[in-house]
Amino acid sequence: MRVAPTRKLPMTSKQVRLVLLGLIFASSSLVDCERKAPGPTECAWFAEAFIGMARDDERATFREQAAIDEVTQLCLTTPYDRELIACSQSTKRARACFDAYKVRTRRAL
Repeated sequence: MRVAPTRKLPMTSKQVRLVLLGLIFASSSLVDCERKAPGPTECAWFAEAFIGMARDDERATFREQAAIDEVTQLCLTTPYDRELIACSQSTKRARACFDAYKVRTRRAL
């Protein structure tokens, strides 16, 4: 038994519109997925700037290293923003930038 070949009909204008709409939606949602929170490297840098000493500095005490770790952990788990990190990097005044962040976000940290 032979089956007659089927013809594929071209897409209708409605189908074309749906495909285009899907592509537009997919591309716009990818733009919104940009990471807004700082990453591990930025948080480690911020913590060192906030404490005022590099973690691998030979003069850093265990207490200062623990404080750096704590601030890094807070940065990673609290929704800090890139504005806080950028302020800290540009002004070299991490504590003042953190105070401004608290006021801006109304956080009591």
